[in-house]
Amino acid sequence: MRTDSFHLSDFAVTDAREMIQREFGERYLPEKGNFFKSSKRAQAAHEAIRPTSVARTPDAVARFLDRDQLRLYTLIWERFIACQMNPAVYEVTTIDITAGDALFRTSGKRLLFDGHARITGVKLDKDEQLMPKLDEGERLTDHRVQPDQHFTQPPPRYTEASLVKTLEKEGIGRPSTYASIIGTIQDRFYVRSDKRRLFATELGMLVNDMLVGNFQRIMQTDFTSKMEAQLDKIEDGELEWVEVLRNFYAIFAEELAEAEQRIEKVKGKLALDEEGKPLPCPICGSEMMERWSRFGKFYGCTKFPECKGTVPLNRDGKILRVKKEDLECPECGKEMVVRMSRRGPFLGCSTFPACRGTRSLESEKSLRQLKTEAEFAGLTCDQCGKPMNVKFFRGRPFIGCSGYPDCKNTYNPTKAREAIEAGTLKRDEQKVKEAEAKYERIKAEREEEEKADKERATGKAGAEEASDEPSEEYV
Repeated sequence: MRTDSFHLSDFAVTDAREMIQREFGERYLPEKGNFFKSSKRAQAAHEAIRPTSVARTPDAVARFLDRDQLRLYTLIWERFIACQMNPAVYEVTTIDITAGDALFRTSGKRLLFDGHARITGVKLDKDEQLMPKLDEGERLTDHRVQPDQHFTQPPPRYTEASLVKTLEKEGIGRPSTYASIIGTIQDRFYVRSDKRRLFATELGMLVNDMLVGNFQRIMQTDFTSKMEAQLDKIEDGELEWVEVLRNFYAIFAEELAEAEQRIEKVKGKLALDEEGKPLPCPICGSEMMERWSRFGKFYGCTKFPECKGTVPLNRDGKILRVKKEDLECPECGKEMVVRMSRRGPFLGCSTFPACRGTRSLESEKSLRQLKTEAEFAGLTCDQCGKPMNVKFFRGRPFIGCSGYPDCKNTYNPTKAREAIEAGTLKRDEQKVKEAEAKYERIKAEREEEEKADKERATGKAGAEEASDEPSEEYV
């Protein structure tokens, strides 16, 4: 079975029709089975995803499935039965309402026959509404008048789901490649995901501009679908594969040669510190430039590869400053260095791989995280006696034993507060005070940084305005 196939076997259709006639009656049964045409790229040998038997209703299999599995199976079962039922019938209605000199108009639709909506429910678009049955001249009760003002909205940002729909619409990729496409653009930091919406990164826009500017033919949205159509024709014996490759590569070789002449190694802007002054290399003192890696942007020495000095940046593009208390490895006591991963910067032991000690950067933690760590600082595991630490999974905090995986004792914040009040979880009050003082210090430092950033931005704007004013000698 394939998600992009609409093909249904005669046995499955007959099974569904018998069930519809038996459970819902003749009104809901079409004269003949409904068959749907699959897209040209779908493989006809595969059948659409459907239940193995309509007798296995969601209620019948509920006790064998967990919550997510049951929701998915219910969706598949309902869609399969509904596709073999008569369609719902609506009456599109426009109502004019007079009130004094004012005229109000509303539009909607009225359900005349539920059809397949008997199974799937009535589906309305965002701006649609179901209208009650009204007669001309009928008096209406004024419950509430709500004035709304609408502005033209930009197209919404892609989510992973809407991006898959667009890929399918444009004929790019296949169902088996959608997940890898979305994973690749995020793993390479071409886009970032924020609240399930995808935002292009600076690196992504840079790479896109470079590719579109030099390989316009390949970067057209219909290139992939046309190439796949040619490959299908090769499979059917309608085209010679050597000729197809020759035609493609003859043009591509010229484009590549021209691109190699035009494209130089990407050089970013000159690296500046918080005061807008050139940032010196921490190793040789030379100037530094913006550079990119698979983990994002950083500052690198202009004398690379002779000098490999780098300065890491945080998610906001600001220089990552490391506190003195962060420089000692919690495992061996040696000096720690800033390293990068797909999740952002972190501190790792300088003796890696001999020591694998790591520590998260305080400057990368939100105030909410720091406050939670201060609230649950100094706890001792009630099972093994080792210290407990605050950890985060998908943005949600929990308290876990530092002896993991030997000890897997965990608490959520609510249970931890109850255990502390009951005396089950012991805590070191001195460590609590130290953590609270640390939180207040970092909070004050960030407030000062925000204030300084605003003052610098205000001063820069004032300087630009002053530069636009004519000097006295030209007045």
